Amino acid sequence: MVEPDEVYPNPVSEWDALEKLPDNPRDIIWSLIYRKLKAGRGCSPVTPKESDKLIKLIRENNTEQIRDVNNLTWRGGKIISTSGRRKQYDTYKATQIIIGDIIFKNRRTETYLQAYFTENVGNPNLDDSVFAEICGRSNEIIWLANEFYCGVGMQKIDVFTITNDYKKEFRVIELKTAIDLGIHKQLERYVKWCREYLDETNQENLQPFIVIPKPDSSKLSESSAANELRTKTLPSFNKAFEGQCQSVKYYEFYFTDKRIKFDAVDYL
Repeated sequence: MVEPDEVYPNPVSEWDALEKLPDNPRDIIWSLIYRKLKAGRGCSPVTPKESDKLIKLIRENNTEQIRDVNNLTWRGGKIISTSGRRKQYDTYKATQIIIGDIIFKNRRTETYLQAYFTENVGNPNLDDSVFAEICGRSNEIIWLANEFYCGVGMQKIDVFTITNDYKKEFRVIELKTAIDLGIHKQLERYVKWCREYLDETNQENLQPFIVIPKPDSSKLSESSAANELRTKTLPSFNKAFEGQCQSVKYYEFYFTDKRIKFDAVDYL
């Protein structure tokens, strides 16, 4: 169940939020502009800085909050508190856990792998697992996005988390269900975008990850591709982006008893 933290009656128009351009391009709410370019609807992740700006605009456009948030409706161009029975939605589909048989049967479909990640990020039951090494532990994660647009070319970071333990870390996570020797090209775009548009990113706290399937040793092509990735592709990327981000962290996934497992791969 998602509960509102603060509710205000008057909305902020897209004109006020997006069309009144600031002097610094870094202060534009790019995440929502990318969504508009795609003509998409629904939930769009925004960065913490963008979120702070939107919240500030909403607060400035309202003199008071709605205190009774148990029964809300949209009427006359604003949110109002109303009496009556609270509407209940069928949450069965939204609360199904996408593990076990589903992800096992669709192991070569990236969407299911991504669903597993976004559903289990921050799960305290996985804090001691290798999975938490990738996304961060439950008490470290302060922000999460999946399918995060980062450019007018509509390139998307599969999973993006910000953690803050002893230092803030920006974790750019690229998922693959097949070994892809072109993965470094995606990482190049992501790193360049983060350094250009996210003020807080630097060489120390920007950490790329790749997660790919464990190669089948019986298939020469898979073993050969994985070896090239470890010995040539990733070392070349790390050298080219030295001073821009940390070296790529490499993980492989596989299945045991229809359960997904992860291993860290030391290729450096």
